[in-house]
Amino acid sequence: MDVVRTNITRMNGQIEVHTEIGLGTKFIIKLPATLAVSQALIIKSMDQEFAIPLNLIDETTRISQRDIDYVAGSEVINLRNKIIPFIRLNNILNLDAKKEGSRSSTELYPTLILKLADKKIALMVDEIIVQEEIVVKNMGDYLKNLGLFSGATISGEGNVRFIIDTAALIEDSLLTGKKGIGVRTTLKTEEKTAEAGVAATVKKRETLLEKPKIIIVDDSISIRKYVSHFLTRAGYEVEVASDGFEALNKIGQTKVDLIVTDLEMPVMHGYELIAELKRVSDLSKIPIIVLTSRAGEKHRQKAFEMGAQEYVVKPFEEDVLIDSIKKLLK
Repeated sequence: MDVVRTNITRMNGQIEVHTEIGLGTKFIIKLPATLAVSQALIIKSMDQEFAIPLNLIDETTRISQRDIDYVAGSEVINLRNKIIPFIRLNNILNLDAKKEGSRSSTELYPTLILKLADKKIALMVDEIIVQEEIVVKNMGDYLKNLGLFSGATISGEGNVRFIIDTAALIEDSLLTGKKGIGVRTTLKTEEKTAEAGVAATVKKRETLLEKPKIIIVDDSISIRKYVSHFLTRAGYEVEVASDGFEALNKIGQTKVDLIVTDLEMPVMHGYELIAELKRVSDLSKIPIIVLTSRAGEKHRQKAFEMGAQEYVVKPFEEDVLIDSIKKLLK
């Protein structure tokens, strides 16, 4: 550590050590921003260029309007079976929002997957220009309150490029009720700081990205595995139970958004499970889909009378069950 301290001191930096007994030690290294040289990706939003630190870009891809879904009123995409927030740089910067509405549903647009620790977001930009080495400049006292930017750099042509603060962008994108950071990049004297906007707790941030939880109740292990697999692939969190009694125990311990249950099961069959759910006020409003091999009309009618909202007969198509789930979770 003395070698680290010596080298940091040579660069006019500081190192702080904070220790809490039983918890651990935190090392904080502070270096002057003017000394920082890093690799960055230069991108464009409308006619303005910005820099994003390369080490915070997990990957680049292209996204069309058809790839975008909604969770709790906010845009998300399904990236390899993981739901992540989707934001548009033009909207964050308040740059020509009309252009967003004119995008074709099939046209592909460059999108950056930004990563900070275990958090990811997808950021749509107008154009990816080039990767280059940049020298990070301090924002100075006059512009230090522009919350979206961590610094600036100068292009070879002498143009100022603001460096987007990826950490702030990721954190703000996870706030419920997000309205954008509200920062314009012009250097007018009337420049305002970002709206103090949305004060949300960490718990609310997690709720924004929370996947709907579905419990599959079936005594057939093959059905449980099959349904669990394609529902997980479709972006849902899935729990399983082998009978109604096990399902009730799990539902009592965790929040469940929808139940898919068979009728013929040992210990507690599907009709009994539905009856028990309807007797408990906190559980009575959970949507129920019956998934059974019983195709008779009397079974269907009984399930609906007891409180089931959908009735799907085995064998079934994946899309049929997914469509029923989407309809009930709206």
